Amino acid sequence: MKPLLYIFCLLASAVQAQDLGANSLNSQTETRRSEAKPIVKAYLPLFQDGTTADGLAVLGEEYFKISKPIQAVEIFIRALALQADHAGAMNGKAKATKNLESKNARIAKLQVMEEKAGNAQHACSRAAILFHLGYMGDALDVLKDANNRYRNNGEILALEHTLKGGIAIETMVVRAVLKDFRQNLTEKKLTAALNNLAEYHVFSLGTGNTRKLLKELTDTFPTELDSAKVKAALGV
Repeated sequence: MKPLLYIFCLLASAVQAQDLGANSLNSQTETRRSEAKPIVKAYLPLFQDGTTADGLAVLGEEYFKISKPIQAVEIFIRALALQADHAGAMNGKAKATKNLESKNARIAKLQVMEEKAGNAQHACSRAAILFHLGYMGDALDVLKDANNRYRNNGEILALEHTLKGGIAIETMVVRAVLKDFRQNLTEKKLTAALNNLAEYHVFSLGTGNTRKLLKELTDTFPTELDSAKVKAALGV
């Protein structure tokens, strides 16, 4: 496989650089939200029935399936804290950890190779892996540094455009989720709003205002919602 093709295959969640029209963005936003449905489905029992090792093991597997090994490892660790001998969580943690370590080793190796050979493709591959892991800012920083070393390199410029397109989609997804969340609060649809909260947590990679949204939910449903269960399930 040619290096540039390999890079773009790594970026299955990003948009192609030449296709950033409004209709395309809306379509890809919906596709991204559809990809998160299995994770959202795994969150709901934890919200409603409480956090268990079994439930967290299922959740961790779903995160791993969409190539989020960092989040998967964290969730499997939480499962093992509840049940140290949980086979599913142990196996899942080992699998996700191996996957993450492999990617980190690849990143380090590519950096060394680039420093020795001065090859722009190594920088592109490193940026692609970082992007896939959720380190979007770091990925762009790698390309920014590479642009300073390899002026007007077509692969770097194309990948940078693609990454920015992917970030645009993620931003649109979060905005769409928040819009639906507020609408469901207004219409007093608790389950739908909980779905949106889970979606938001997935797409913000746990770094957004999940606590703020949970407070809005609690204020809207003061008697129907057990916020402690939701908070425990989200790990916030």
